[in-house]
Formats: sequence, structure tokens, C-alpha cells
Amino acid sequence: MRLRHTSALLIALPLLSMSAPAAGAAARPEKPYVARAVFTTGIVKREPVDDITTLTTDANHVYYFADVRNMAGQTVIQRWEYRGHIVSQVSFPVGGARWRVYSLKTLRPSQTGEWEASVLTRAGVTLAVNTFDYVRAHAKGAGASSGAPPQVHEQQ
Repeated sequence: MRLRHTSALLIALPLLSMSAPAAGAAARPEKPYVARAVFTTGIVKREPVDDITTLTTDANHVYYFADVRNMAGQTVIQRWEYRGHIVSQVSFPVGGARWRVYSLKTLRPSQTGEWEASVLTRAGVTLAVNTFDYVRAHAKGAGASSGAPPQVHEQQ
């Protein structure tokens, strides 16, 4: 009886060791990346309420949300651009392997056209780029909510 139990144990040990990652692989850090990046009209419980590509001038604000990975202890930057000029840049310290950040941009009706926002590392490596079109409203109520949200920049 004892022999059977011992042989089963000897067979199980090699199987366990084959499934364990190599020591070098565990020590190698994963590359930073953005799992999701979207423009949205609101954030609820740290998540975007929608994913927009066009916004009308009935709305006066938009959020840029990003779900960054593998950047714990680093800084992530959200950069807003309009007509080729940087108009805003917000830095966030990243506190975990998965970290959600968002920034808010207040828009004026005269700022129609394409807007671009990007997610960058502190070293300037671009991780994501998104665009949306800000267009004139044709009819009352054609755009998103125009209520002014609090002027905050949030992180996880």
C-alpha cells in the first residue's frame, strides 16, 4: 500500500514542475499597454457610460477614459490636441497592474472639428490614440447632455 502511494506522488511531482513558469519568465516585466481607451459623455463607477466618435455642440464636455496595464509605479499621461496643438496634458501616478484613468475636457461651441487624445508613458511612448468629431448641432437636443460636470481628473 505504501509503495503505491509513493509512486503516485513521484508521478505527480514532475507534472507540477512542468506547469510552473520558468524563473526567468516570471522576473521579466510585461510591456505597458492600454486595454481600452474611449471618449465618453460620463463616468459611472470608474467606467465609461458610452463610447463616442461624434459629439454635437449641444454638449460642452467630454471625458477621455483609459484602462492601462502593466504600469504600476509609473506615470501615465493623457494629452488632448485640437488642430495640431496640445491644449491639455494630465499626468496620473499608476497604483496597480490594472489602472483606470480619465480626464475631462470642457468644449466651446467654436471648437468644432477633430479632437485627438492620446495615452503616453512619461518617456513619451504613445500607447493609444483616439479621435472624435465635435460638430454643430442641427436641432435642439441632438447632442449629449450639456449639464456641466465637476471639473475633476480621476484615477483608479
